[in-house]
Amino acid sequence: TDAGYTYPSGTQAALRGVDLQVAPGEVVLLTGPTGCGKSTLLRLAAGLLQRHGQGRVAGEVRICGEAPATLTPAGRVGVLGFVSQEPGDQLVSATVGDEVSFAMASAGWDPARMDATVPRLLQAVGLDVAEARDTTALSGGQTQRLVVAAALAAEAKVLLLDEPLAQLDPAGAQALLHRVRELADGGVAVLIVEHRIEACLPFAQRVVVMAEGAIVRDDPAAAWAADGPAIERAEQLG
Repeated sequence: TDAGYTYPSGTQAALRGVDLQVAPGEVVLLTGPTGCGKSTLLRLAAGLLQRHGQGRVAGEVRICGEAPATLTPAGRVGVLGFVSQEPGDQLVSATVGDEVSFAMASAGWDPARMDATVPRLLQAVGLDVAEARDTTALSGGQTQRLVVAAALAAEAKVLLLDEPLAQLDPAGAQALLHRVRELADGGVAVLIVEHRIEACLPFAQRVVVMAEGAIVRDDPAAAWAADGPAIERAEQLG
């Protein structure tokens, strides 16, 4: 509510007056020009700027009623799944299987449950590699799939995805979006930052547009039809 953030070196707020709610079961597409604050908003929602940044936070951020920056590691993985723009920077384990298992282990799952879940998650994101595969030997697209699988691993109630389609081919992007829609249909709240609007529209209920650190439109996806009211504003923003 009325959320904002100013970077330590910033002369003006990178985010200002942001009011945005994503309900369980919703897929909300967040888009806008490069540099408008989309990734900053996702990192604020994930609690990362509050925990690791030196800037100024304004307003209130809540994930499932809790301040994300105060979540314990064990509690966090069951509440929040986050995928950044640079998926390789999120890797924490040496092998594919261990990477996917990490969140489950943090949440206290028993080994048998983890062993059964890892292959299912790899299949769900279309990552056809051995669990023993070195994470540093993956391609960009494979790394993207892996970090998404890891974000899904502990059955988080909220997913924050920052350009998860960036390194995927059209078929891979469609498969991932179908999986995201299935998760939302099961009650997960999803906020996804993407420039590939056309690919995402069939899977989203709402499209939120940002410009210069603020939300300028919040429409049902139907408003993005060819003659819909959102198109003219999007064109103005480039």
